[in-house]
Amino acid sequence: MQRDIWAIGHKVELSEMLSGREKRAGRQKVILDLYRRTLICFTLNIAGPIKVSALTKELFLRGYDQIRHALTSYGLPILFSELSPHSYGYEGYWVVDADSLLVKKLMSEIEDGSPVGRLYDIDVLWPDGEKVSRLDTGRQARSCIICGAPASDCASRRLHTVEELQEKTFRVIIDSIRHEGMQPRLIGRLCRLAMLHEVYTTPKPGLVDLNNNGSHTDMDVKLFEKSAKTVEMYFTHAVECGLMWSSISARDVLSKLRPLGIQAEEDMFAATGGVNTHKGLIFSLGIICCAIGHILGRHERLTVDRLLTRSGEIAAPALANDLRDLPPYEKMTAGQREYAEYGISGIRGEAASGFQSVRRIGLPILEQLMDDGESFHDAGRVALLHLIVNVNDTNMIKRCGRSGFRKIQDRIADHLDSCRSVSEDYLIELDRRFIEMNASPGGCADLLAICYFLHMLTELV
Repeated sequence: MQRDIWAIGHKVELSEMLSGREKRAGRQKVILDLYRRTLICFTLNIAGPIKVSALTKELFLRGYDQIRHALTSYGLPILFSELSPHSYGYEGYWVVDADSLLVKKLMSEIEDGSPVGRLYDIDVLWPDGEKVSRLDTGRQARSCIICGAPASDCASRRLHTVEELQEKTFRVIIDSIRHEGMQPRLIGRLCRLAMLHEVYTTPKPGLVDLNNNGSHTDMDVKLFEKSAKTVEMYFTHAVECGLMWSSISARDVLSKLRPLGIQAEEDMFAATGGVNTHKGLIFSLGIICCAIGHILGRHERLTVDRLLTRSGEIAAPALANDLRDLPPYEKMTAGQREYAEYGISGIRGEAASGFQSVRRIGLPILEQLMDDGESFHDAGRVALLHLIVNVNDTNMIKRCGRSGFRKIQDRIADHLDSCRSVSEDYLIELDRRFIEMNASPGGCADLLAICYFLHMLTELV
């Protein structure tokens, strides 16, 4: 497990953390002044500068639900509850009409009841604002997540590095998710994370990345970030769609998913001012998410092979129907024109094949390079080049023509054959050439995002 997969997001500065603590204390005072009852404040213990990520969001929500369930199970009256998201971490508040010492005992049981509870920081305050100590309940001080010694001793002596703490933190969260199972909301977050990883992979030839906007004048990293955030919930709904319709044939599910996908496209265009940032991924990742729901709804084991096969079954009608009755040539999309002229089926064909380019090329290369010690993004850059060489990217054909694209593929293939590694200098030069030719392998970039998603998914199942 590599930290660079999960530790992505806003990096919190010390000043922001200190300001957050002051705001939290102020919020606690406001609530206590209003209710004069026992107050619970729930946050997370997350090492490193990134406090909010796909995994920590899931951890917080599961902890929030666990606390609420514990309070209601014990019949403790909840007078007030609040969930507050912040860049420096999520906060949960409850006002409980019960003895503060009893509530602290109950919260300490949650903290000590599982490995993931070590990442929970559940403060209980007396009505006067003073914290109830764990020692008041007869429990020992918190233990270190790595070595089990008193956490305060390890922290004061700095016995463990931030990297070690991050590695352990993510491992504990992942193990918890594997034990408790995947939630549709988490799968939606993984889709958004995969889209962010794709745009953050730098440098990439002709594509938007952290260096430049590639061959695009109408989009940049911030627009991709906005678009990914906008469509995240669609992927959650796609999983739920697959769950809801798991009793019917996979080939019949696409008609149920299609209205959700159309709405997601409209939401994307509204957020981006009409720019097509993620239309291809709305189609392809949406089908994959729906396939996840279909598999889980049938209580089948979720594997990459089964998932991609099921995705192909769901996508098959799109290839059979969408490319059967084509509109007049002038109204065709680029993909429809390539199919009409050359029989290239584009993303519909890729999806209907069960994403064979991902299964046979992109994902194996990504995972092999990571096994060899490459970082997530470095492995992704090489996987992208192999996809460009082997995939009929309709976006490239539209911009460069079939012969022009074939020349590009041959040149990259020759380089991959002659070099054991791909240097950053080579990628920068390739990016320059792509920009000069106005070339952009957008279809292959989508396939890379799918590779990223599937790799993360396999970490959690």
